[in-house]
Amino acid sequence: MKVKDFNTIRKMVKAYMNTLNLDDCKAELIEKGLLTSNKKLKKGENANFGLELLPSVLSGANLCPGAGKCKLTCLAFSGVGNIIKSKKMITGTELSAPLKAKARRTFVFLNDKDWFVSLLKSEIAHKNNMGKLSGQDVYFRLNVTADVDWRFLTDQLTEINFYDYTKLWNRVSTYNYKFTFSASEHTTHEMIADKVSQGENVAVVFDSNKLPNKFLNFEVINGDKNDDRSQDPSGVIVGLVLKSTVGGKDATDFAFKVAA
Repeated sequence: MKVKDFNTIRKMVKAYMNTLNLDDCKAELIEKGLLTSNKKLKKGENANFGLELLPSVLSGANLCPGAGKCKLTCLAFSGVGNIIKSKKMITGTELSAPLKAKARRTFVFLNDKDWFVSLLKSEIAHKNNMGKLSGQDVYFRLNVTADVDWRFLTDQLTEINFYDYTKLWNRVSTYNYKFTFSASEHTTHEMIADKVSQGENVAVVFDSNKLPNKFLNFEVINGDKNDDRSQDPSGVIVGLVLKSTVGGKDATDFAFKVAA
């Protein structure tokens, strides 16, 4: 997606959020819930649930402080619902239903965070209990499309398993909250090697549909196969292929060359 198209969508999101009513949005979230399980989250052996908020600066607040050009091809713009409305969004005529849903969740998060977190805790507890009853391990990814600091919550819920991708490289994984650090156009090979050498995992988007077996002499595992990041071995590259989103695959500055 081009920057001007991103800015067009941001204006539409702002206009849409100005029409929202907090009580109406809360009522919807109580009925429909906050946590989702999309196609990728359902892959793998675990029961994975995610929270999808608006990415980067679309909401007016920056929910992805480490984002670079990835904001132009964010997963928030992927999926059939977005692709169908692609032309209408970049021309500023209609916002997609998936982005509207993220906007409503984000609106409540920004305007009544305490209420939002209370509902989130309730859902996490319920889904975790249901998972135990069905014999599944349950994991929660609270930043499917954002990069919010959730440590205040994960440190409280010590019996719950969390995982996330993050572009904030100063974050530290804990026993119940595992990070996979995401490389960007500002990430050097030295930074990646240093992080992986410390036993952390780094997600790298490659400019090819075929992942290499190794990158910078480190093992590459297929991060698109499933979303069970908490089950990954330590000290590996989590390889990802560039996804099609609104505007296609034209913003590839953050994708690394397979031959590197």
